[in-house]
Amino acid sequence: VPARFEKQVHVQEVLACTCGRGVVTAPPPARVVDRGEYGPGFLAHVVTSKCADAMPLHRLAQRVERSGVPMSRSTLTDLFHQAASV
Repeated sequence: VPARFEKQVHVQEVLACTCGRGVVTAPPPARVVDRGEYGPGFLAHVVTSKCADAMPLHRLAQRVERSGVPMSRSTLTDLFHQAASV
């Protein structure tokens, strides 16, 4: 099965109370790292490819770009370091 990437869009509802006392906002989805744009599955893939498969990050970036997602080596390096801090 070939790998594929999906972009997920999360919409948070903001509702006003009918009594006029304020506004209620739905909680945001949980994230692996603060302000992270990538899901836990992709972070796990980066760490597994780098550590278990001994794949250099520039080669992983090329593989991701062949799938149609622009990705730089520096982005993967940042993701790898963020995953290590979890």
